[in-house]
Amino acid sequence: MLRKFLSGVLCAALMLGAFGFSALADEPGTGEAPAAECVAAHVGQYVIGFSYKGTFSGVYDGGPGPQAVVQGTAMPDTLWGLWVPLNIGAFTYSGNEVVPAGNSVTVEVKSMGITTLSGDESTFSFSDSSLVKSVDGTASQLYRRTGYVGRAFITANVNISIAGAEPIPAVLKLSVSITPSPFTFYSSAYLNEASKISAESHVCYYALPTEGVLWMTSENDFTQNLSIETDIGEQPVCEKIDSKTVKITLPEPESNSGYSLHVYDAPNHSALFISSMPEGSCIRIQNGSNEYIVGFAFNEGDIVIISEGNWTYADTTTAEPDPANPRRMFREMTVDVGLRKVDSNGNAYYEVDKTGPVSVKVLSMEVRHLSGDAETLSFAQEGEQVTRLNEVPGNTAILYTKNGYAATALVTATVEVTVGGSTQTGTVSIGIDIDRGTNQTHERPANDKTADLNAALAKVAAELPEDGTGFVNFILTADEYDGTIVIPQEFVTKKDYELILQSGTQGTRTKIVGGIDLNGAHALVYSMDFVAPESSGETRAIYNGCSAAIQYCTFQGYDVAIDASTNTINPHSCVFADNVVAVRVDLPEMAVDSSRNTWTNNNFINNGTAVQVLGLSNFVSPYYFRMVESNFVNNDVTFDVRCPGTIYLYRNYYGETRKNAAAMTSAEILEAIRDGGSGDIQKKPPEVYIADHSSTKVVTNPRWNDPVALDPGIPSLAPQASGRAAGIMLMALALPASTQESGNYLTADWELPTEIVSGEEGLVIDAAAFAGETKEVRVISVVDKDGKVLGIWNFGNATHEGLTGGFDAQLVLTHGEDGSVTVDVSAAGNLLSALQPTLTIPGAEGGVTHEGGEVSSTPGSDGSLSFVVSGGGQYQISPDTSTEPEEPDEPEDQDDPEDPEKPDTPDDPNTPDVPAEPDEPDAPVTPVHPGAPAVPDTPDEPELSFGDVSEGAWYYDCVAYVCGRGLMDGSSADTFEPNATLTRAMVWAILARADGKSVTGASWAEDARLWALSCGVSDGTDMNSGITREQFATMLWRYAGSPASEHSLAAYADAASVNSWAADAMAWAVERGIITGVTSDTLSPQGTATRAQAAAMLMRYLEGLA
Repeated sequence: MLRKFLSGVLCAALMLGAFGFSALADEPGTGEAPAAECVAAHVGQYVIGFSYKGTFSGVYDGGPGPQAVVQGTAMPDTLWGLWVPLNIGAFTYSGNEVVPAGNSVTVEVKSMGITTLSGDESTFSFSDSSLVKSVDGTASQLYRRTGYVGRAFITANVNISIAGAEPIPAVLKLSVSITPSPFTFYSSAYLNEASKISAESHVCYYALPTEGVLWMTSENDFTQNLSIETDIGEQPVCEKIDSKTVKITLPEPESNSGYSLHVYDAPNHSALFISSMPEGSCIRIQNGSNEYIVGFAFNEGDIVIISEGNWTYADTTTAEPDPANPRRMFREMTVDVGLRKVDSNGNAYYEVDKTGPVSVKVLSMEVRHLSGDAETLSFAQEGEQVTRLNEVPGNTAILYTKNGYAATALVTATVEVTVGGSTQTGTVSIGIDIDRGTNQTHERPANDKTADLNAALAKVAAELPEDGTGFVNFILTADEYDGTIVIPQEFVTKKDYELILQSGTQGTRTKIVGGIDLNGAHALVYSMDFVAPESSGETRAIYNGCSAAIQYCTFQGYDVAIDASTNTINPHSCVFADNVVAVRVDLPEMAVDSSRNTWTNNNFINNGTAVQVLGLSNFVSPYYFRMVESNFVNNDVTFDVRCPGTIYLYRNYYGETRKNAAAMTSAEILEAIRDGGSGDIQKKPPEVYIADHSSTKVVTNPRWNDPVALDPGIPSLAPQASGRAAGIMLMALALPASTQESGNYLTADWELPTEIVSGEEGLVIDAAAFAGETKEVRVISVVDKDGKVLGIWNFGNATHEGLTGGFDAQLVLTHGEDGSVTVDVSAAGNLLSALQPTLTIPGAEGGVTHEGGEVSSTPGSDGSLSFVVSGGGQYQISPDTSTEPEEPDEPEDQDDPEDPEKPDTPDDPNTPDVPAEPDEPDAPVTPVHPGAPAVPDTPDEPELSFGDVSEGAWYYDCVAYVCGRGLMDGSSADTFEPNATLTRAMVWAILARADGKSVTGASWAEDARLWALSCGVSDGTDMNSGITREQFATMLWRYAGSPASEHSLAAYADAASVNSWAADAMAWAVERGIITGVTSDTLSPQGTATRAQAAAMLMRYLEGLA
C-alpha cells in the first residue's frame, strides 16, 4: 500500500524528469551548451559541496546538478513550487563508496546567490518570489516557476573547518537546469470528467483513458528508443505513425483504480507519467514568516500531518462484492491546520501551533465518486448511503467502505478559515483509492510446532505471485511455540505483500518461548506473549524487521526484547516487563522518508533499561524518535541515549511503587496501572542517561501525574517464576560507566513544542539547551493535565554559553478572591538572572510586583499579561495596580501585532525569529549622510487620539513627538499599540522618514528596505522579524554616521552578551542616553524593542541633535 500512498509524490518527481545525473542534450533550437558543471571543494580526504540524500547519497562534484523537463507556458502570474532542497554536506571516499564525513568537518554557510546562465531570469528563486535571489545563508529550498525554463548556478560562500582547524573559505556551485519538453500530448477519450491535464505541469493526466487513445507528438525524432511500462494488465498498443508521432491505444484496466502508465523516450529518461490517483487540495496561509496549511490530516497529539494534495488515502479489499456485505470503518476524515516546516531532505512536516493565529471550522463534507463501484463509500455505517454531511462536529467525520467494493473518489470539505479575526470560506480535498487485492489466510493446527510453521511460511512465500498485492495472514492456534520463527526472504523480494502473524481464536493467546527473526520483512505481529528461553547467549524476542508493527504483545525476561537495528520495529500497546533492555534502537544508516518514528501506549515495568538508543537515522534532519502516552514504572534506567538526535516524549507517565508496595510483581504493577494507580504507584522523575548533551536532545511534553489509561486490548501479564532476566541485575549490562555522569535533567529541541505539567517535580531543562545558535525562539509552555496553558516562558534566541545547572520551568499559581494572582517561580533555579525570560500569564491583568518592587508588565491583546522574570520567588499580579516602568525602554511582551506602519504588511508571528544583526561587510556602503542628519522640523505637539496611549503614560510625549513629525503612524485611526513588537522593516521606514524620504503606499516596506541598503543602515534581510535592542541601536548608530565612542559597558553584568558587531553602537547609545539599562546592572541587549520604546529612543536621539 506504500506504493499508492506515495504515488502522488512520485508523480510530481517524474513529471519534472526527476533529478538526473547525466548532462541534458541542448535545448531544441537554442544551440546552447549543456548545463555547466557543479563545483565542490576538496580539502584533504574530504569533498564538500551541495549534497543529495536518498537511496544513494553523495555530493555534486563536477557534472550537472538537478535537471527537469517541463511543458507549459510562462505566465507572469504562474505559481512557484518547491523544487530541490539545498543541502550542503561533507563526504569522504571509502573504497568505491561515498560516506558522510561526520563531525570531523563543519561548514558555515555565509551566503547564497543565484546566477542565471541562460533562459528566463525569473526561473529560480529562494522563495515563492522572484525578488529573492540572494540570502545570508538561511536558504534551504530552491523554488522554480511553473512554465519557465533556464540554467543557473546556485553559489554558496562557505567557511570549512576540518577537526576544529582555522576555517578555509570556499565557493560551492550547484548547476540547475530546467528545459522545455519537446512533447505535446492529447487524448481522444477520457475516463470521466476527472481526467484532465495538470494545470501546473501540463504533463500528467489524473486518470487513464478507458478504451481510449493517447497521442504523443514532437518536433524532434523521439520514437527510436520509446518504451512503455504499466501496471494495467494487458499492455498498450504502441503504433509509430512516423518518427515524430506515436499513437498509444490503452486497454481497459483490470481494476478500477491504482494503475499507472510510464513512457520513456530513452533509457531511464521519463517522457510522460500518467496515474489514476485522484489528487486533492489544501489551503495555504502565509502569516508573517510562518506558513500554515489547512487540509485533511492525521493527528498525533502535538503532531499533525497535513495533506497538501500530494497523497491519497489507500486501502485494499479482498472480499467478493455482495450487496449484503457489511460496511467497515475506513478512517476518520479530519480537517486541521498545521505550521509547515521543511526537513533537510526537502520534505514538509507540520506542527500544532497552540498560539497560532489560524483556526478552521468544517461547514460540510462530501464524497465525490470518480470511478469504480459508486456504493463503495458512505458516511453511514449501516442503512442508506450518505455521501454528504452538512454538519461536521469537531471537524471530523467517519467514512465507511462496503466490504468487497473498490472505487476512487475525492472527499471534499467546505471550510471556514479565520486568520487574525478575518474569516474566509474555501475547500480542501483528498483522494481515496480502494482497490482489489488477494488475501490469503492460513490457520495453523493446534498441535503446530515451530519447524512445521517455518516450513509452511517458506512454502507460501515461494508460491506468491511476483507482482501481487494483499495480505498473507497466519493464524497460530497452538498454545506455545519454542525456538525461533524465521520469516522467508520472499516476503521482502515480492513487493506489496504484508505478513500478519496473530494468535488464534478470540480470547486465546499464543506463547512464544524464543523469538521471531523477521528477516527484513514488513510484518504485523499481533496478540502474542513472548517469554525468554533458557539460553547462554543473548536472548531477543523480535529482530531484523523492516517497518514492522508489533501490537498487543507482552515481553518478559529477555536480554533485549525488541532489537530495532538497521530498520524500524514499532511497538504499540505492548507490555515490557523484567527485561534487561526492553527496546534497543540503532538506525544511523537507515534511509527514511519520514522525519518521525512514533511508538504509542506502551508499558515498561521493572526493566533494567526501558529504551536504549544507540543510533538514529542521519538521512533526514530533523529526525524525531517519539514515544507517546506510555507508562514507565520501576525501571532502573528510563532512557539510555548514546547518539546525536532528538528523543521526543509526549504525555508519558514515570513512576515507581511506593515503599509499602515494593514487593509487587510486574503483573501486579500492570493491574495497578489499569486501575489508575490504586495508591500503590507514585510518580518519579525519569532516569535519563545522555552520552553527549551537546548533540543529543531529550524533550518530555508533558509528564502526567497519573498513569496513562491502558488500551483495552492490552492483556494481563502471566506471573513470572523468576525475576528480571533470570535474576540478573543489569546495570553493568545496560549502561556503560562512561555515560553515568548524566543526571535527571533533560535537554530540549526548540523546534518542537516544549511543555511541562504544572506541579511536576524534577523536570529540569539542562543549561546546554540555552547555548549555541537557534533560529527558533526558545519557548516552554506550562500546562495543566488537560493541556490548558497556565503560563508561557519566552527566552528569545540569544546564546548563553558557559552556563551550568538547569532551569525548572514549573509554576505555582494562586488565585485570590480579589482577582489577584500569585506566581511562584521558586523552583526555577540559578539561571534566571542570566536568562532573563519573559513570562506570559493568560487571563491576568494589572500591575506586577516582586519583593516589594514594581515590575514592568505588558498586557496582551488576548487578555494575557507579560513581564520579565529576573529572579526567583513570588510575583504578585494585582488587578487594581497600574505600574509604570522605571526605564521607558524596558523590553516588553513579544505579542503578535498588526503591522503598525502599513496594515498591508503581513503580521509578525507570535514568536518571531530574531536573527542577530550580521557582521558589517568588508567594504560597507558609504552612508548618504556621513555626519549627523538634520533634525526634522518641530511642529506643535499634537493631541493624540489613540485610545491606547493615555495622557499619563510614560511614553505619551514620545509618541506625540514621533507622530507629530510623521516618523510613525498609528496602527489605526484610534490605536497606536505601544507594546507591540517592532519589526526590522518598521525601523527602516522610521529612519527613512527621519531622513526625509517618502515611504508610503503598498510598497512601503520594499522602499524602506532599498533605502536601508543604499545608505548602509542594514543588509535588508528578514524584514518581518522582530528587532532587538542592540539591533535597533546598531541601525540608529549607522544612520548617525557610525560615530566613535570610548564609553565602557563594564558596569553592566551582561555586557559580554553584546554581540561584537553591536559593541560600538551600544556603547554610543548608552553614552548618549538613548538606551539605558533595564536595571542598574542589566543592559538586556537581546531584549525585544517595542513601538513605545522605539519612539522614546528616537526622540532622545533627535532631541540630542537639536
